[in-house]
Amino acid sequence: MKLSKITELMGALAAVTALSTSSLVFAKEEIVLPVVTRPAYLQEGTQTTLTPDQIEELLPWAKNSRSLLKDILDSLNHLSSADKIDRLVIGIKSVVGESAPKNSELLMRYTLNRALVLNDILSREMSEKTVGTVDAKIRVLTLSVEMAIANYDTDFNFLSKKTPTDFARYGVDYFRFLNNINKSIFDASAQYNIQKISLEWLQWDLYRDLSNTAYAPTIVKINNHLKLLPIKNPAIDVQSIELIRQMKLLIRNLDLQLIKNSYDSSSNSSSNSSSNSGRETEWSKLKKLEQDPNYKECYKYLFRSRNEAGAADYCKQAMSFDFLSDNFQVCYKLYYRTYSSEESVTSCRNSIQSSRFNYQDSNFQECFKYRYKSDSAAESTIKCERDIKRNVGDFTTQDFRDCWARFYRTMNNEDSINKCLQMTR
Repeated sequence: MKLSKITELMGALAAVTALSTSSLVFAKEEIVLPVVTRPAYLQEGTQTTLTPDQIEELLPWAKNSRSLLKDILDSLNHLSSADKIDRLVIGIKSVVGESAPKNSELLMRYTLNRALVLNDILSREMSEKTVGTVDAKIRVLTLSVEMAIANYDTDFNFLSKKTPTDFARYGVDYFRFLNNINKSIFDASAQYNIQKISLEWLQWDLYRDLSNTAYAPTIVKINNHLKLLPIKNPAIDVQSIELIRQMKLLIRNLDLQLIKNSYDSSSNSSSNSSSNSGRETEWSKLKKLEQDPNYKECYKYLFRSRNEAGAADYCKQAMSFDFLSDNFQVCYKLYYRTYSSEESVTSCRNSIQSSRFNYQDSNFQECFKYRYKSDSAAESTIKCERDIKRNVGDFTTQDFRDCWARFYRTMNNEDSINKCLQMTR
Protein backbone atom coordinates (compact mmCIF):
# COMPACT_ATOMS: atom_id res chain seq x y z
CA MET A 1 0.00 0.00 0.00
CA LYS A 2 1.41 3.42 -0.96
CA LEU A 3 2.47 5.78 1.79
CA SER A 4 0.05 8.44 0.53
CA LYS A 5 -2.85 5.99 0.84
CA ILE A 6 -1.79 5.04 4.37
CA THR A 7 -1.58 8.71 5.29
CA GLU A 8 -5.04 9.30 3.86
CA LEU A 9 -6.46 6.40 5.90
CA MET A 10 -4.78 7.66 9.04
CA GLY A 11 -6.35 11.06 8.53
CA ALA A 12 -9.77 9.48 8.14
CA LEU A 13 -9.21 7.39 11.25
CA ALA A 14 -8.29 10.47 13.23
CA ALA A 15 -11.46 12.19 12.09
CA VAL A 16 -13.68 9.26 13.03
CA THR A 17 -11.92 8.78 16.36
CA ALA A 18 -12.41 12.43 17.25
CA LEU A 19 -16.19 12.13 16.97
CA SER A 20 -17.91 12.35 20.32
CA THR A 21 -20.44 9.82 21.46
CA SER A 22 -23.14 12.42 21.10
CA SER A 23 -22.44 12.81 17.39
CA LEU A 24 -23.01 9.09 16.85
CA VAL A 25 -26.01 8.62 19.10
CA PHE A 26 -29.09 10.80 19.08
CA ALA A 27 -31.78 8.65 20.65
CA LYS A 28 -31.85 5.00 21.46
CA GLU A 29 -34.47 4.12 18.90
CA GLU A 30 -32.49 5.85 16.12
CA ILE A 31 -29.41 3.68 16.58
CA VAL A 32 -29.14 0.99 13.94
CA LEU A 33 -26.72 -1.77 14.86
CA PRO A 34 -24.33 -2.71 12.07
CA VAL A 35 -24.27 -6.34 11.00
CA VAL A 36 -21.31 -7.83 12.82
CA THR A 37 -20.15 -11.26 11.68
CA ARG A 38 -18.08 -13.70 13.66
CA PRO A 39 -14.35 -13.11 13.12
CA ALA A 40 -13.22 -15.66 10.54
CA TYR A 41 -10.36 -17.00 12.64
CA LEU A 42 -12.58 -17.90 15.59
CA GLN A 43 -14.13 -21.35 15.81
CA GLU A 44 -16.85 -20.21 18.16
CA GLY A 45 -20.52 -21.02 18.15
CA THR A 46 -23.31 -18.52 17.82
CA GLN A 47 -26.02 -20.25 19.83
CA THR A 48 -27.60 -18.47 22.78
CA THR A 49 -29.23 -21.60 24.22
CA LEU A 50 -28.24 -25.25 24.41
CA THR A 51 -30.36 -28.37 24.27
CA PRO A 52 -30.48 -30.75 27.29
CA ASP A 53 -28.39 -33.26 25.32
CA GLN A 54 -25.72 -30.64 24.60
CA ILE A 55 -25.60 -29.66 28.26
CA GLU A 56 -25.25 -33.29 29.30
CA GLU A 57 -22.27 -33.65 26.98
CA LEU A 58 -20.60 -30.39 27.95
CA LEU A 59 -20.72 -30.59 31.74
CA PRO A 60 -18.17 -33.46 31.93
CA TRP A 61 -16.04 -31.68 29.30
CA ALA A 62 -15.94 -28.48 31.36
CA LYS A 63 -14.95 -30.33 34.54
CA ASN A 64 -12.31 -32.46 32.80
CA SER A 65 -10.94 -29.45 30.91
CA ARG A 66 -10.44 -27.44 34.07
CA SER A 67 -8.53 -30.32 35.61
CA LEU A 68 -6.39 -30.80 32.49
CA LEU A 69 -5.59 -27.12 32.23
CA LYS A 70 -4.39 -27.06 35.85
CA ASP A 71 -2.21 -30.09 35.15
CA ILE A 72 -0.71 -28.32 32.13
CA LEU A 73 0.28 -25.32 34.21
CA ASP A 74 1.73 -27.50 36.97
CA SER A 75 3.86 -29.40 34.46
CA LEU A 76 5.69 -26.33 33.13
CA ASN A 77 8.08 -25.75 36.01
CA HIS A 78 11.16 -27.65 34.82
CA LEU A 79 10.70 -27.31 31.05
CA SER A 80 12.76 -25.15 28.73
CA SER A 81 11.07 -22.08 27.25
CA ALA A 82 10.55 -23.77 23.88
CA ASP A 83 9.11 -26.87 25.52
CA LYS A 84 6.76 -24.73 27.61
CA ILE A 85 5.29 -23.20 24.45
CA ASP A 86 4.89 -26.65 22.85
CA ARG A 87 3.25 -28.07 25.99
CA LEU A 88 0.82 -25.16 26.25
CA VAL A 89 -0.14 -25.18 22.57
CA ILE A 90 -0.62 -28.96 22.45
CA GLY A 91 -2.61 -28.91 25.68
CA ILE A 92 -4.88 -26.06 24.56
CA LYS A 93 -5.50 -27.67 21.18
CA SER A 94 -6.37 -30.94 22.92
CA VAL A 95 -8.90 -29.28 25.21
CA VAL A 96 -10.47 -27.27 22.39
CA GLY A 97 -10.50 -30.27 20.05
CA GLU A 98 -12.52 -32.37 22.47
CA SER A 99 -15.36 -29.85 22.39
CA ALA A 100 -15.13 -28.98 18.71
CA PRO A 101 -18.00 -31.18 17.48
CA LYS A 102 -20.33 -29.46 19.96
CA ASN A 103 -19.22 -25.94 18.92
CA SER A 104 -20.06 -24.93 22.45
CA GLU A 105 -20.91 -21.53 23.87
CA LEU A 106 -18.48 -21.75 26.78
CA LEU A 107 -16.15 -19.00 27.92
CA MET A 108 -13.38 -21.50 28.62
CA ARG A 109 -13.42 -22.52 24.97
CA TYR A 110 -13.53 -18.92 23.71
CA THR A 111 -10.53 -17.97 25.80
CA LEU A 112 -8.47 -20.97 24.67
CA ASN A 113 -9.35 -20.48 21.01
CA ARG A 114 -8.26 -16.88 21.23
CA ALA A 115 -4.99 -17.91 22.86
CA LEU A 116 -4.15 -20.00 19.81
CA VAL A 117 -4.95 -17.07 17.51
CA LEU A 118 -2.71 -14.77 19.54
CA ASN A 119 0.11 -17.30 19.47
CA ASP A 120 -0.20 -17.46 15.68
CA ILE A 121 -0.03 -13.66 15.45
CA LEU A 122 3.15 -13.55 17.51
CA SER A 123 4.69 -16.34 15.43
CA ARG A 124 3.83 -14.52 12.22
CA GLU A 125 4.81 -10.99 13.23
CA MET A 126 7.83 -11.58 15.50
CA SER A 127 11.06 -13.43 14.89
CA GLU A 128 11.85 -16.25 17.29
CA LYS A 129 15.38 -14.82 17.50
CA THR A 130 14.16 -11.45 18.75
CA VAL A 131 14.63 -10.97 22.48
CA GLY A 132 11.29 -11.16 24.26
CA THR A 133 9.38 -13.17 21.63
CA VAL A 134 9.48 -16.48 23.48
CA ASP A 135 8.65 -14.83 26.82
CA ALA A 136 5.70 -13.02 25.21
CA LYS A 137 4.31 -16.29 23.86
CA ILE A 138 4.63 -18.05 27.19
CA ARG A 139 2.92 -15.17 28.95
CA VAL A 140 0.04 -15.03 26.46
CA LEU A 141 -0.58 -18.77 26.60
CA THR A 142 -0.15 -19.11 30.38
CA LEU A 143 -2.39 -16.17 31.25
CA SER A 144 -5.00 -17.41 28.77
CA VAL A 145 -5.08 -20.83 30.40
CA GLU A 146 -5.43 -19.21 33.81
CA MET A 147 -8.25 -17.02 32.54
CA ALA A 148 -9.99 -20.06 31.05
CA ILE A 149 -9.82 -21.81 34.42
CA ALA A 150 -11.17 -18.71 36.15
CA ASN A 151 -14.19 -18.75 33.82
CA TYR A 152 -15.16 -22.27 34.82
CA ASP A 153 -17.73 -21.13 37.40
CA THR A 154 -19.51 -18.93 34.85
CA ASP A 155 -19.65 -21.81 32.39
CA PHE A 156 -20.87 -24.20 35.08
CA ASN A 157 -23.72 -21.85 36.00
CA PHE A 158 -24.61 -21.51 32.34
CA LEU A 159 -24.78 -25.28 31.89
CA SER A 160 -26.24 -26.48 35.19
CA LYS A 161 -28.46 -23.55 36.17
CA LYS A 162 -29.22 -22.50 32.59
CA THR A 163 -28.32 -18.89 33.35
CA PRO A 164 -27.61 -16.87 30.18
CA THR A 165 -23.97 -16.04 29.49
CA ASP A 166 -23.17 -12.35 29.90
CA PHE A 167 -21.14 -11.92 26.71
CA ALA A 168 -20.79 -8.17 27.23
CA ARG A 169 -19.17 -8.62 30.61
CA TYR A 170 -16.89 -11.32 29.26
CA GLY A 171 -16.05 -9.19 26.23
CA VAL A 172 -15.01 -6.18 28.27
CA ASP A 173 -13.12 -8.36 30.73
CA TYR A 174 -11.23 -10.03 27.90
CA PHE A 175 -10.63 -6.70 26.19
CA ARG A 176 -8.93 -5.31 29.30
CA PHE A 177 -7.01 -8.56 29.72
CA LEU A 178 -5.71 -8.46 26.15
CA ASN A 179 -4.82 -4.77 26.27
CA ASN A 180 -2.75 -5.41 29.37
CA ILE A 181 -0.90 -8.25 27.62
CA ASN A 182 -0.26 -5.99 24.64
CA LYS A 183 1.69 -3.58 26.86
CA SER A 184 4.51 -6.11 27.01
CA ILE A 185 4.64 -6.67 23.23
CA PHE A 186 7.43 -4.51 21.81
CA ASP A 187 7.18 -5.39 18.13
CA ALA A 188 5.11 -2.66 16.42
CA SER A 189 3.50 -4.95 13.84
CA ALA A 190 2.51 -7.56 16.43
CA GLN A 191 1.18 -4.87 18.77
CA TYR A 192 -0.87 -3.38 15.94
CA ASN A 193 -2.43 -6.73 15.08
CA ILE A 194 -3.27 -7.51 18.70
CA GLN A 195 -4.73 -4.05 19.28
CA LYS A 196 -6.88 -4.43 16.19
CA ILE A 197 -8.06 -7.91 17.09
CA SER A 198 -8.91 -6.78 20.62
CA LEU A 199 -11.40 -4.31 19.13
CA GLU A 200 -12.80 -6.91 16.73
CA TRP A 201 -13.40 -9.35 19.57
CA LEU A 202 -14.90 -6.67 21.84
CA GLN A 203 -17.28 -5.65 19.07
CA TRP A 204 -18.29 -9.27 18.49
CA ASP A 205 -18.84 -10.02 22.19
CA LEU A 206 -21.01 -6.92 22.69
CA TYR A 207 -22.96 -7.63 19.51
CA ARG A 208 -23.89 -11.20 20.41
CA ASP A 209 -25.03 -10.25 23.92
CA LEU A 210 -28.79 -10.50 24.48
CA SER A 211 -28.78 -6.82 25.48
CA ASN A 212 -26.71 -5.66 22.54
CA THR A 213 -28.86 -2.59 21.91
CA ALA A 214 -27.66 -1.19 25.21
CA TYR A 215 -24.13 -1.21 23.82
CA ALA A 216 -25.05 0.17 20.40
CA PRO A 217 -22.99 3.39 20.71
CA THR A 218 -19.84 1.42 21.51
CA ILE A 219 -20.46 -1.15 18.78
CA VAL A 220 -21.07 1.56 16.16
CA LYS A 221 -17.92 3.50 17.08
CA ILE A 222 -15.74 0.38 16.94
CA ASN A 223 -17.33 -0.75 13.69
CA ASN A 224 -16.78 2.61 12.02
CA HIS A 225 -13.15 2.67 13.09
CA LEU A 226 -12.39 -0.89 11.97
CA LYS A 227 -13.76 -0.20 8.50
CA LEU A 228 -11.06 2.43 7.96
CA LEU A 229 -8.11 0.29 8.99
CA PRO A 230 -5.98 -0.94 6.06
CA ILE A 231 -6.72 -4.45 4.84
CA LYS A 232 -3.03 -5.35 4.75
CA ASN A 233 -0.57 -4.83 7.57
CA PRO A 234 1.29 -1.49 7.48
CA ALA A 235 4.58 -1.78 5.64
CA ILE A 236 6.73 0.06 8.19
CA ASP A 237 6.74 0.42 11.97
CA VAL A 238 5.99 4.13 11.96
CA GLN A 239 2.66 3.42 10.24
CA SER A 240 1.81 0.68 12.74
CA ILE A 241 2.62 3.00 15.63
CA GLU A 242 0.40 5.76 14.26
CA LEU A 243 -2.51 3.36 13.73
CA ILE A 244 -2.04 2.00 17.27
CA ARG A 245 -2.18 5.56 18.56
CA GLN A 246 -5.45 6.13 16.71
CA MET A 247 -6.94 2.94 18.14
CA LYS A 248 -5.93 3.92 21.67
CA LEU A 249 -7.57 7.29 21.16
CA LEU A 250 -10.74 5.49 20.09
CA ILE A 251 -10.58 3.27 23.18
CA ARG A 252 -10.38 6.31 25.45
CA ASN A 253 -13.57 7.63 23.84
CA LEU A 254 -15.57 4.41 24.28
CA ASP A 255 -18.26 4.06 26.91
CA LEU A 256 -15.90 3.84 29.86
CA GLN A 257 -18.72 3.40 32.36
CA LEU A 258 -19.77 0.25 30.53
CA ILE A 259 -16.20 -1.01 30.66
CA LYS A 260 -15.79 -0.14 34.34
CA ASN A 261 -19.05 -1.72 35.45
CA SER A 262 -18.50 -4.90 33.47
CA TYR A 263 -14.88 -5.22 34.46
CA ASP A 264 -15.56 -4.70 38.16
CA SER A 265 -18.29 -7.35 38.07
CA SER A 266 -16.14 -9.85 36.27
CA SER A 267 -13.23 -9.12 38.60
CA ASN A 268 -15.36 -10.11 41.57
CA SER A 269 -16.46 -13.28 39.79
CA SER A 270 -12.90 -14.14 38.83
CA SER A 271 -11.60 -13.51 42.33
CA ASN A 272 -14.15 -15.98 43.69
CA SER A 273 -13.12 -18.51 41.07
CA SER A 274 -9.44 -18.08 41.92
CA SER A 275 -10.03 -18.54 45.63
CA ASN A 276 -12.12 -21.63 44.98
CA SER A 277 -9.29 -23.16 43.02
CA GLY A 278 -6.91 -22.62 45.96
CA ARG A 279 -4.28 -21.12 43.68
CA GLU A 280 -3.82 -17.41 43.11
CA THR A 281 -2.74 -17.19 39.49
CA GLU A 282 -0.62 -14.56 37.81
CA TRP A 283 -3.73 -13.47 35.93
CA SER A 284 -5.80 -12.97 39.07
CA LYS A 285 -2.90 -11.13 40.74
CA LEU A 286 -2.64 -8.89 37.70
CA LYS A 287 -6.32 -8.02 37.83
CA LYS A 288 -6.14 -7.22 41.53
CA LEU A 289 -3.10 -5.05 40.93
CA GLU A 290 -4.81 -3.07 38.18
CA GLN A 291 -7.61 -2.23 40.59
CA ASP A 292 -5.23 -1.05 43.31
CA PRO A 293 -5.49 2.77 43.73
CA ASN A 294 -1.79 2.99 44.61
CA TYR A 295 -0.82 1.15 41.41
CA LYS A 296 -3.10 3.38 39.34
CA GLU A 297 -1.53 6.49 40.84
CA CYS A 298 2.00 5.24 40.12
CA TYR A 299 1.05 4.27 36.57
CA LYS A 300 -0.45 7.71 35.97
CA TYR A 301 2.93 9.32 36.66
CA LEU A 302 5.21 6.78 34.98
CA PHE A 303 3.16 6.60 31.78
CA ARG A 304 4.25 10.19 31.05
CA SER A 305 7.87 9.05 30.66
CA ARG A 306 7.73 5.35 29.81
CA ASN A 307 5.70 3.20 27.46
CA GLU A 308 2.81 1.19 28.89
CA ALA A 309 4.87 -1.92 29.57
CA GLY A 310 7.69 0.07 31.19
CA ALA A 311 5.28 1.98 33.41
CA ALA A 312 3.52 -1.23 34.46
CA ASP A 313 6.80 -2.99 35.27
CA TYR A 314 8.08 -0.05 37.33
CA CYS A 315 4.88 0.22 39.34
CA LYS A 316 4.69 -3.51 40.04
CA GLN A 317 8.11 -3.27 41.67
CA ALA A 318 7.25 -0.10 43.60
CA MET A 319 4.00 -1.08 45.28
CA SER A 320 5.50 -0.86 48.77
CA PHE A 321 5.75 2.91 48.33
CA ASP A 322 2.73 5.16 48.98
CA PHE A 323 2.12 7.16 45.80
CA LEU A 324 -1.17 8.46 47.21
CA SER A 325 0.40 10.26 50.17
CA ASP A 326 0.23 14.05 50.33
CA ASN A 327 3.97 14.11 51.02
CA PHE A 328 4.76 12.42 47.71
CA GLN A 329 2.29 14.60 45.82
CA VAL A 330 3.97 17.80 47.10
CA CYS A 331 7.44 16.48 46.30
CA TYR A 332 6.46 15.36 42.79
CA LYS A 333 4.98 18.75 41.89
CA LEU A 334 8.23 20.46 42.86
CA TYR A 335 10.57 18.16 40.96
CA TYR A 336 8.29 17.93 37.92
CA ARG A 337 8.81 21.62 37.19
CA THR A 338 12.33 20.66 36.07
CA TYR A 339 12.67 16.89 35.81
CA SER A 340 10.89 14.30 33.70
CA SER A 341 8.04 12.42 35.32
CA GLU A 342 10.17 9.32 35.95
CA GLU A 343 13.06 11.35 37.39
CA SER A 344 10.62 13.18 39.66
CA VAL A 345 9.05 9.95 40.90
CA THR A 346 12.43 8.33 41.50
CA SER A 347 13.86 11.38 43.33
CA CYS A 348 10.86 11.59 45.64
CA ARG A 349 10.80 7.86 46.32
CA ASN A 350 14.49 7.80 47.20
CA SER A 351 14.28 10.75 49.56
CA ILE A 352 11.08 9.74 51.32
CA GLN A 353 12.12 6.09 51.68
CA SER A 354 15.68 6.78 52.82
CA SER A 355 15.08 9.63 55.27
CA ARG A 356 11.30 10.02 55.51
CA PHE A 357 11.78 13.60 54.47
CA ASN A 358 8.69 15.79 54.94
CA TYR A 359 8.09 18.09 51.97
CA GLN A 360 5.08 19.62 53.70
CA ASP A 361 7.27 20.99 56.50
CA SER A 362 6.84 24.78 56.75
CA ASN A 363 10.60 25.36 57.03
CA PHE A 364 11.16 23.45 53.79
CA GLN A 365 8.34 25.32 52.06
CA GLU A 366 9.79 28.70 53.04
CA CYS A 367 13.28 27.60 52.01
CA PHE A 368 11.98 26.62 48.57
CA LYS A 369 10.40 30.04 48.06
CA TYR A 370 13.75 31.72 48.57
CA ARG A 371 15.87 29.23 46.64
CA TYR A 372 13.45 29.21 43.70
CA LYS A 373 14.17 32.88 43.04
CA SER A 374 17.52 31.94 41.51
CA ASP A 375 17.61 28.16 41.06
CA SER A 376 15.49 25.67 39.15
CA ALA A 377 12.73 23.87 41.00
CA ALA A 378 14.77 20.66 41.21
CA GLU A 379 17.92 22.46 42.38
CA SER A 380 15.89 24.43 44.92
CA THR A 381 14.31 21.24 46.23
CA ILE A 382 17.65 19.46 46.54
CA LYS A 383 19.31 22.39 48.31
CA CYS A 384 16.42 22.77 50.73
CA GLU A 385 16.44 19.05 51.50
CA ARG A 386 20.12 19.47 52.37
CA ASP A 387 19.50 22.59 54.46
CA ILE A 388 16.68 21.05 56.48
CA LYS A 389 18.52 17.77 57.06
CA ARG A 390 21.58 19.68 58.29
CA ASN A 391 19.43 22.01 60.39
CA VAL A 392 21.30 25.04 59.06
CA GLY A 393 18.63 27.54 60.08
CA ASP A 394 14.97 28.53 60.25
CA PHE A 395 13.61 30.13 57.09
CA THR A 396 10.27 30.91 58.75
CA THR A 397 11.53 33.49 61.29
CA GLN A 398 11.04 37.23 60.92
CA ASP A 399 14.75 37.72 61.58
CA PHE A 400 15.66 35.66 58.51
CA ARG A 401 13.10 37.47 56.35
CA ASP A 402 14.35 40.89 57.39
CA CYS A 403 17.97 39.86 56.92
CA TRP A 404 17.34 38.44 53.45
CA ALA A 405 15.39 41.54 52.36
CA ARG A 406 18.32 43.77 53.43
CA PHE A 407 21.14 41.80 51.77
CA TYR A 408 19.14 40.91 48.62
CA ARG A 409 19.31 44.59 47.59
CA THR A 410 23.07 44.39 47.02
CA MET A 411 23.94 40.66 46.86
CA ASN A 412 22.79 37.77 44.69
CA ASN A 413 20.15 35.45 46.05
CA GLU A 414 22.44 32.54 46.95
CA ASP A 415 24.84 34.74 48.89
CA SER A 416 21.98 36.53 50.64
CA ILE A 417 20.50 33.23 51.83
CA ASN A 418 23.85 31.85 53.03
CA LYS A 419 24.75 35.12 54.79
CA CYS A 420 21.44 35.27 56.64
CA LEU A 421 21.58 31.62 57.65
CA GLN A 422 24.93 32.31 59.33
CA MET A 423 23.72 35.47 61.04
CA THR A 424 20.41 34.10 62.36
CA ARG A 425 21.54 30.61 63.37
